Amino acid sequence: MRAVLRVTAFCLGLFCLLSLGIRPSAADRVPSAELRFVLDFAADSVTVGDPILFRASGAGPLTGTLVLPEFVDSIGPFSILDTTPAVWTEETDRREFVQEGRLVLFETGLHESPRVPLLWAREDADTAVAYASTQSVFVRSLLPETLDLSEPQAALAELREVKSVVALERDWTWAWIAAGALLALALMLWIWRRRRRIDEPLSLEERTKPLLAPDAAFLQGLRQLEEREFLANGELKNYYAGLSLLLRGYLEGRFSLFAVEATRAEILPQLGEAPRLSDEDREQLAGWLLESDLVKFAKMNRGLADAKAQTDSMRDWVEKTTTSARKWAAEEAARALQIASETPPREGGATEGTGYRQARPIGEGDDSQVSTAERIADVPEGGRS
Repeated sequence: MRAVLRVTAFCLGLFCLLSLGIRPSAADRVPSAELRFVLDFAADSVTVGDPILFRASGAGPLTGTLVLPEFVDSIGPFSILDTTPAVWTEETDRREFVQEGRLVLFETGLHESPRVPLLWAREDADTAVAYASTQSVFVRSLLPETLDLSEPQAALAELREVKSVVALERDWTWAWIAAGALLALALMLWIWRRRRRIDEPLSLEERTKPLLAPDAAFLQGLRQLEEREFLANGELKNYYAGLSLLLRGYLEGRFSLFAVEATRAEILPQLGEAPRLSDEDREQLAGWLLESDLVKFAKMNRGLADAKAQTDSMRDWVEKTTTSARKWAAEEAARALQIASETPPREGGATEGTGYRQARPIGEGDDSQVSTAERIADVPEGGRS
């Protein structure tokens, strides 16, 4: 009875194994002559912690599927540092692959890699295998062979560094942030000092400093503009901008026009209010203003000779208009004297009205001689000796 039960149990177990499809492991399979698998190490002797390069290569038929070993964590006692993806190539009836990586060992002595399998799943549901040959690596210690551990101080003196010192990359982020903050602080300080200097009242010397006549201020500014050597450096745009600013300042000082901060379209209508300008003078002035705007804003090309010619013409124009303005002021002063002399005196030796005639505004910075003549014209005849 017991024998019958044993036979029955054996048959049931064998039936279960066959039904589940459990086959012998890869280690029990016979290597196939149709497969090739090689695992090579680049060195057979290293120091503790040194990386070991390895190269896995193999080949098999095109039919079926080649199942490569997974190089993830380790190959036996060797720890895997990194691996590259497998590179596949195909020929007429075979396919090949190559995969590389790095290993490391931190235990001294002789170590051997296991037999790593390469599987081939055939189309007939059978599986073949090829094993790579084992590789041996001797790992040397960093400690000297003659180290005597019975004397600790002497042993420490003979110890070598595991690896050389690695220079760390410096992070300059905070340095750049600090430099930017200092630059911003310096800029804010400069702006504050500049505004404070503008807001400060003029000193007594600056308040009593004599003002230049419009033509003298123009000529002085022209000399300073030429000393900056804009023409020599080819900076015609800056030169024309300075020349236009000097001309506008002269117009304000000589003819009481709003010109320095005005546009050309705002200046031209005001020229009719300056009777001392001839039609030719107005045409020249309008042409200069237009040319300056074209050079500054429209990037009009002008040569060195053109700039010098315009400067000379503008200087002659200032001298001409200054002479005519002074002549006109002198004529106005003489006319005022004549009118004052022809006015009959009133009782008490005063002229008609309040005794003083309001002078006609000439609207320009003429010399003191003209101003004196105007003041003389305003004094009643009874008040002059």
